[in-house]
Amino acid sequence: MNMSPLKGVPVSTDGGLRKMFRKRLPGVHWTTIETGIVERGVPDMHGTWKGKSFWIENKRARGLEISLRPSQIGWLLRNARSGGTAFIAVRKGKTLWLLYGGYARTLARKGLRKVPRAALAGCWPAPWPWPAILAILAL
Repeated sequence: MNMSPLKGVPVSTDGGLRKMFRKRLPGVHWTTIETGIVERGVPDMHGTWKGKSFWIENKRARGLEISLRPSQIGWLLRNARSGGTAFIAVRKGKTLWLLYGGYARTLARKGLRKVPRAALAGCWPAPWPWPAILAILAL
C-alpha cells in the first residue's frame, strides 16, 4: 500500500478516501458499509451531520476512468430518483472530485473526460477544503 501525499494517509483501492473523510470530518456520524453483508451496490459510507444524511461511494481514478459496478450504478440511480443524497468521491492524484450519484451511469461511461457540469459538486487540488466539502455533502 502506497502512502498518500496528503498527511501520510495510505492509498488503497478507494484512494484512502474513507479514512480521510473520517479523519477530516470528525463531527460527522459515519457508518462504513460492507456491501456483501447488506445489499449489492450500497455506497462505502453513510454520514449524518446536523440532521442531514448522505452517502459516499469512494473511488480512485485510473487515468480518467471511474470504475463503477452495475449494482453500484443501479443503487445510486435509484437513490437519486427517490430524492436521496449520494455522492461519488473520486481521487485522482492530489485532486478530489465530488460528483452527484445521480450521474453514475454517465460517469461510468465517460469517466472524468467529459464530466457534465451538472454532475460536478466540486473539484479541488490538495489541500482539500474540508469545511466546504462538508457543506456540500450536508446541503
